[in-house]
Amino acid sequence: MIQEELNNILKQKIIPVYSHAETGMNKKVLSACFHAGLRYFEFTNRHENALDEFYDLKKYCDTVLPGMILGAGTIKNVQHAEMFLAAGAAFLVSPLISQELIGFAKNKNIPWIPGCATASEVGLAENNGLNIVKIFPAKQLGGPAYIQALKGPFPSINFLATGGIGGDGSGIKEYLTVAGAVGLGNAFFSDEMTEEQLTNELKTVLSNC
Repeated sequence: MIQEELNNILKQKIIPVYSHAETGMNKKVLSACFHAGLRYFEFTNRHENALDEFYDLKKYCDTVLPGMILGAGTIKNVQHAEMFLAAGAAFLVSPLISQELIGFAKNKNIPWIPGCATASEVGLAENNGLNIVKIFPAKQLGGPAYIQALKGPFPSINFLATGGIGGDGSGIKEYLTVAGAVGLGNAFFSDEMTEEQLTNELKTVLSNC
């Protein structure tokens, strides 16, 4: 069940990785993603009110966007993990990997994607039975060429590339030649764009994947 959920996240190809301090912006982006056809959304823990926002967005999904699966990102420790799981997070994503979080995810039997930046970290994930990792920050680490190099010693690992990837949606196809999925961050979701404009932009990106 856990592996199936993780595989479904990868199958989406484009994972929104987003958070905003304002409820209205969060709901606009979440709704745009839903109407573009996306069903997995990573809300990042990057604002002081992130947990409160997550509670509100979970209710919004349950009542207005049925079928939208909301996960929590930027989970850096067990305390973060426990709080967002209690708020209803369906999956967790981290910018790092640690034995503490490895043990927690196994004990709780939850879908969790750790963040890795080196071969040593990817190896730690693999040696603990994980086969999906986030490469972060992907652009700064070397982009698609870096991920391609990692695929040599780790052919059974699936990569989610996140960090600095095409604020305008460009470059995504190149990443998808080596990574199972790409995280589309805040830079893509302009505050100035309407929900309809965001929906159309996302549809364009998805049609080109």
